[in-house]
Amino acid sequence: MSDDRAERLRAYVEATKGKPVNWGVDDCSPWAAQWVADLTGRDIDWPVYSSEEEVVRIIEEAGSLLALWEPVTRNLGLQPIIALGDEPRLGDVGIIESSRGQVGGIFAAAGSFCWRAARGVRILPAWGFTYPLRNDGKWQQRPIVVKAWRV
Repeated sequence: MSDDRAERLRAYVEATKGKPVNWGVDDCSPWAAQWVADLTGRDIDWPVYSSEEEVVRIIEEAGSLLALWEPVTRNLGLQPIIALGDEPRLGDVGIIESSRGQVGGIFAAAGSFCWRAARGVRILPAWGFTYPLRNDGKWQQRPIVVKAWRV
């Protein structure tokens, strides 16, 4: 992957550092969708909402976050990454299963995943098998890739 894409992603992440999320504008999925729009020059047809409660309802009505993403990625012509051993590359987008449920975001270097949090961006390990990890005395699940698309 080019150094230019890495630098663009670094700047994209830094632009949200410490900023509170704006629901429907730059929460996890619209934030990743805007990344795709910026790279491809294409408009993204994303559902309109302005609160966490609204997006939860939209996701529930769709059946899952993945079901919400599928038509958007298909309309953009993004190809799913489905082959064994074909891991997401820096700048690809996708959904992971985290200890907080499914979240959309952008894959970064060294197997990491960036997603828009309530304030700023979180960076997590993204792929591998699910297994318990010790964190603050509690067991959690390691994030795993639900689905990824090549950008």
